Amino acid sequence: MLSEVLYDSVVVAGHLQEYKWPKGANVREVERRVRVALDPAPGEEVELELETKPGDEKMASKKPVANPYNLEEVISLNFDQLVKSELDRDIGMMKAKSDQEIEAERMAEMARKKKSVRRRYTYETVVDKVDDNPKFSSSMRMSTPAAPTHFLRVFGQPSRDGLGEFREHTPSMRQALMMLNGKVTHEAARVGPFEPMHRLLVGKNKNLAKAIDLAYLEILTRKPSDEERAEAKAVLGQAPLDGMSDLRWALLNSHEFRYLP
Repeated sequence: MLSEVLYDSVVVAGHLQEYKWPKGANVREVERRVRVALDPAPGEEVELELETKPGDEKMASKKPVANPYNLEEVISLNFDQLVKSELDRDIGMMKAKSDQEIEAERMAEMARKKKSVRRRYTYETVVDKVDDNPKFSSSMRMSTPAAPTHFLRVFGQPSRDGLGEFREHTPSMRQALMMLNGKVTHEAARVGPFEPMHRLLVGKNKNLAKAIDLAYLEILTRKPSDEERAEAKAVLGQAPLDGMSDLRWALLNSHEFRYLP
């Protein structure tokens, strides 16, 4: 299936359009490294440094060359032939300095006035508590193109950087790993208490046979064969919730789910 269709199919089959868990049921601790500025030494004056991009140093010392894509910088207007009208305001703006020239002058002035002292930093580990209870939206509601590491891009959505870039349909190892270990597949396989599947797996009214049939209907849109039903019962074993997660994960990674007949 196309990337958007496959993504939406996983979301729908795994009941990810809505929250599957109550608030606070999946609180986890996540560690991350942050950079922290050290206090300056006694008597040391530290000024904030400007964020600069590659090439900004040249802008500060040299007048920028006109950009051929900036029409206001390369077109010469014959003002004597222009009739005074409502365009006067626009013409005045075209005569004004460009943003690039203003930025170059500002940086040159800052370079003359101060000499920045490089600050010292250290790295610390911060522990955050996160309620891992995701809800996934349809690909139709996402901005395109998606981030380079997103599910949609891994499965062939073009980046639209150029006119000659087309959708990639060739299967890859990244796609296999995304389905095996990706966040959306993992969450789709888990059985949350807000799902219809949950009441078939726990409690007095549990019915494992109906739960297996429901899993096949939701993911593969068909009922299992007798052999598949027997294998599914063995997978559920003594832990129906964990077993059903394994079963749904296997069905989501099957060729029957991913590929159109």
